[in-house]
Amino acid sequence: MVTEYGRGTGGYGDFGRYVFQSAFSDWQVDTNGLSNLAVKWIMEEYGYDVEKHGDFDRGMKSHNYNRHYVMEERIGKKYQWLVFYDLLARVSDNFPCYENSYSRDAKIRRYDGPWDPYVRDIDPTVTIKGNPENKVEKFWWNPVDYNNWNIPNKDWVFKTDDLPNPLQMISVFDKAGIEWLVLEILTSWNSPADIGKDKWENPHKDLWYQVRSYITKKKEHNKILKWTREKDFMGRWMPESGNRYELFSREYYWSHACETFKQQDYREYTWSDINDKKTGKFVGKVAVTAVDYLWEEQFDASKESNISFYKPTEILFKMLDLQYSKIEGELLNKDGQMICFDPSAMHSTRSCLLVRKNDLMKKLEENGFNIFWTVLGEKLIIGEHFNRTDYVGRLNISGVVHFDKGQLKHIPFFVVEGNT
Repeated sequence: MVTEYGRGTGGYGDFGRYVFQSAFSDWQVDTNGLSNLAVKWIMEEYGYDVEKHGDFDRGMKSHNYNRHYVMEERIGKKYQWLVFYDLLARVSDNFPCYENSYSRDAKIRRYDGPWDPYVRDIDPTVTIKGNPENKVEKFWWNPVDYNNWNIPNKDWVFKTDDLPNPLQMISVFDKAGIEWLVLEILTSWNSPADIGKDKWENPHKDLWYQVRSYITKKKEHNKILKWTREKDFMGRWMPESGNRYELFSREYYWSHACETFKQQDYREYTWSDINDKKTGKFVGKVAVTAVDYLWEEQFDASKESNISFYKPTEILFKMLDLQYSKIEGELLNKDGQMICFDPSAMHSTRSCLLVRKNDLMKKLEENGFNIFWTVLGEKLIIGEHFNRTDYVGRLNISGVVHFDKGQLKHIPFFVVEGNT
C-alpha cells in the first residue's frame, strides 16, 4: 500500500503506486495520507486480523511470481481493493476533479464516472467468460478459404488471379438461404510450416485482408465512390472505430458512460469527414459501422480470457432499431428476430460483424443512406530468418465494393513494391 514517496524515496508497493496512487492523480489530495488511512481502515474497520488471516496470506507467497495468472489472492489484497474503491468513491463525491492536476494551471473538470479516469475491473453485464478458442472452423459466415501455397515466392507474391474474392467474403448465406452482409472482418492465411520446423522462425507466405464498411448519405455516395477509384488504402488512413475498453458490454447506446464518449467526438458515434490525401479537399462524410468491444482486466475470476467482439456503431444500432439478446454478441429487431451479430462471441471463428441484408437495405433506403466497403490486404513473405537478399517484394491490395443496380461489384487496385 506504500505510495511512491510514502517512505521518502523508493520502497513503494506496486499496488500503492500503480493502482492506488495512480487512480487519485486527477484529484489534488494527499495520496500518502489516504494510503495510511486505508491501512487503518483495513485493520480497524474492515476487520483484517493477522491471527485469523495471516497463515492463509503467507501461504499465498508461492503464487507471487505468477500472481496475474492464478485465481487465488490474499485476503489482505481483497481488503486493499475494497478500501481503494471506498476511498475513491468518497473523494470523487467530495472533491473537485482536475485536468493536469499537478500543474499550476490545473483546471477543474467534470467527473462523470469510473470510466474516466478508468478504474473498472469487472464487467457485470457480459454473459461469457471468454471467446471460444479460435480454431478457424468452417461456418456459413466465413466460407472463403485460401491454400495456394505451392508456388515459388516471387511468383506467388505478385499473383493476383488467386486472391480470395471479397464479394464472397461480404455476401454470405445462412442454412435457410437468407443473405447476410459482413460489415467488417479482419482475416489472414499463412502457408503451413514444414514438418519439424517452427513457422515463425522460417520464411513463409502471408496473406491478409481487412474489409470495412461505411455508410454514406445518398447525395454524396457517387462522389465518394468516384473518389475511391484507384486509391491505395495502405496505411489505414480511412476512418476506423477502434477498441472501446472503458464501456461494459451492455452499456453501449444508452448509458451515461456512453454519453461521455459521445461528447468526446469518437467516430463510432459520429460522421467522419473524408479529405483527399493529396489535395486536402473535402470529399464527403462517412459513418463507420463496427466498434470492437474489448475487456482485458484480469484481477478476478469473472472471466477466463480476454473478451472481444464487434458491436454495431450507434448510428447502425438506432437505424435498425436493435435491442439486446440474451445471447452475447447477438442483437434483435423489434420482433425479437436476430438480425445482427458477431459469431466469435459464441463460436470458434474469426470475429466479424454481420447484418441481415434485407433489413439493412430497407433501413438505408428509408434514411436516405447508402453503403460501400473498402478492401485492404497484403501478400508478402515473412519470417525471423528472412533477410533483405531474399526479399522479393510485396503486393499491396486495395479495392472498393459497392452496390451497382442491386448487385455487389468489386473494383480492385494493386500496388507492387520491391524486386519485380
